[in-house]
Amino acid sequence: MSADPRSIRAARVFYVHALDVSSLVSGAAGELGLLQDLRARHALHQQLHARWSEHAEFCDSRQDIEERSDRAIAQGGKRVWTSVFLDDHTPTNLPCGDHLWTDGVRIPRQTSLRAIRQDLAPWVFEDSRSQLSRDGVIINTAGFELSGTVPIESVIQQLSHLRRAAYENFKHETRALLARQTPFARAFEDLEVNLRGEINREDVRAHQVLFVREVTDADAVRVEPRKLGHSKELAGLLNRATWYERYNTRYLNELAKKEIGYRNDEIYLTDRDATLIVLDGFWRDGDPLRHYMGDLLLAIEFHLGKQAFLHGQLEYSKALYSVSGDGSDGGSVSSVLRSRAILSSVYESLNFSVLISHGFTRRFVNGVSSESELATALEDVERRITNLSIAVELRAAVEASRQELGLQSASNGLQKASINLQRASNRLALMALIVAALAIVLSVLTMTT
Repeated sequence: MSADPRSIRAARVFYVHALDVSSLVSGAAGELGLLQDLRARHALHQQLHARWSEHAEFCDSRQDIEERSDRAIAQGGKRVWTSVFLDDHTPTNLPCGDHLWTDGVRIPRQTSLRAIRQDLAPWVFEDSRSQLSRDGVIINTAGFELSGTVPIESVIQQLSHLRRAAYENFKHETRALLARQTPFARAFEDLEVNLRGEINREDVRAHQVLFVREVTDADAVRVEPRKLGHSKELAGLLNRATWYERYNTRYLNELAKKEIGYRNDEIYLTDRDATLIVLDGFWRDGDPLRHYMGDLLLAIEFHLGKQAFLHGQLEYSKALYSVSGDGSDGGSVSSVLRSRAILSSVYESLNFSVLISHGFTRRFVNGVSSESELATALEDVERRITNLSIAVELRAAVEASRQELGLQSASNGLQKASINLQRASNRLALMALIVAALAIVLSVLTMTT
């Protein structure tokens, strides 16, 4: 049974946003084709880094991940990421401002959000970072920290405001990257892929990760996490729903089944685009969980990047299908082959048993994957590529038939000309016989006279 949770004591929330650069390509289909070619050949990461070699802020995040892992292991933690992930999938750190930008307000790091809204005063802007995945997805994560004890209903309202502020900050940071003459924009221009600054909300994928240290009841007594499994308040926090009192038992039971924590003192729960983790170890000095928080965030960022990437591939395949019959390169066999190669790489990159050595983290990511319906997105892209392949094959068959009909028509013309020539030849032979006969008759007549 659930207890009577009323307030939260200490929390950290992170908002992750991801956008595929293909959604920002400003030119014709040819530029998207160039981007696809780089991706299919696994050359995009290498080509970009070659152009960023003189800019220290553009660096691979591998060292950061390994250093965090070493610190966690020194405190009794476990290694999370395999050498395959570190070699082939670590993102690139991108330049990112040291302020939160939202609604024209500029909030420095480690500063209260009171300037945005008075009710956000208990929250502090921690940090914001931007990265680029190896397949070309911009990922931004903004973090906020809550100190003190705040009623759950107030926290739910505050989370909605924080989510909006984080999205506005994501747009600001992304536009800063895309500004003219920035190293980021110039690198893509060198690859003949021009990026624009407009961001469409439907192209952005987002996820909220809320870490809670402790939940207390009306008497300010700690509520054991194992007693929170079916609570409406927990569901309200997860979904940012101030009307959580109206949740029915059926939904709460379904939500409780998604909780994957191993221990009685923890909750790990993901529902659609939000994750809630309750565990005070993330705040304890000397606990390796303080470092594990970074690995959980990295897992969310990696997974969300794949969601955004698949969205970009789906939109690209739709565009290809729409031009598959106009004779342009968009519907060519090469474009289909590139898309198939990219999709194959996505499948490989989602084999978490190869990328993640830590068993619980694999379980966590699989839960996030199930809630995001990533498998459905993969099926949609694969179906589009299959349909495109069929369309290209049909177009090729039609072209071949046309050529065959043209050859047949030419053959028929030659055959007809041959027949006419034969007829003319026969007529000439007959005339020659008549002339010869007349010559003989004339010769006989001449001799008799």
